[in-house]
Amino acid sequence: MDIAIRNLCSLVESNGLRMHDLENDCFALLLDGNFEAALVLLDDLWNDTLEQYVHKGYVVAIPSREVIAFCNLNSNTGVEKLKSIISNVWEHGDYLLMDRLIKRT
Repeated sequence: MDIAIRNLCSLVESNGLRMHDLENDCFALLLDGNFEAALVLLDDLWNDTLEQYVHKGYVVAIPSREVIAFCNLNSNTGVEKLKSIISNVWEHGDYLLMDRLIKRT
């Protein structure tokens, strides 16, 4: 697992991680179109870099390998937006992973 995390960190450093504001208190992370879902494993990213966007934990949607979005745990509008993203990706996407939200604290 350590090697995989180091490789993912290297990919983030070489490709550059981008964040897209989806409105309704939601954000998407963009990396390379293949490993976005794996970003949920990078504790430093969530604990340091992204903490400015949330206050008491995250709700995260990972409907497919290339889609990851998050919002503040206490944002009802954000949670509804994430559910909408999951529904849309689940209906039309490839490489499906999860049709539920997860809580990351």
